[in-house]
Amino acid sequence: MADTGNRTIRKLVMATAAVNTLAGSVGTAGDDDGVGTAARFDTPGALVCDSAGNLFVADSGKNTIRKIHVATQLVTTVVGTSGRWENILGSLPAEIASPAGLTFLPTGELVLTDRVGNVVLAAQF
Repeated sequence: MADTGNRTIRKLVMATAAVNTLAGSVGTAGDDDGVGTAARFDTPGALVCDSAGNLFVADSGKNTIRKIHVATQLVTTVVGTSGRWENILGSLPAEIASPAGLTFLPTGELVLTDRVGNVVLAAQF
């Protein structure tokens, strides 16, 4: 789950009801890629998993889509550039203004909504 206020991504273990930090550091904003708590988020929101079990996070505060390899907790930026607040299409990472909703199509494309540009965009990896 995205813990937007604490700038982290949390993991809930259903069997034990334990909540752990998967990525990010409580209260520390940023855009650093890294492993687990070494990674930084600003305003994590929408989450979606791909067919391989990777978690994708819309970080609207940094204008990026981040990918978390759940098994290793490695966080990488896959769409957008932190600090760039505009929609520029083309080769990834391209640019996005304020990503909100995320989903994957059956074709494997990541579809995202951009609430500032009022557009729906697709990214293919």
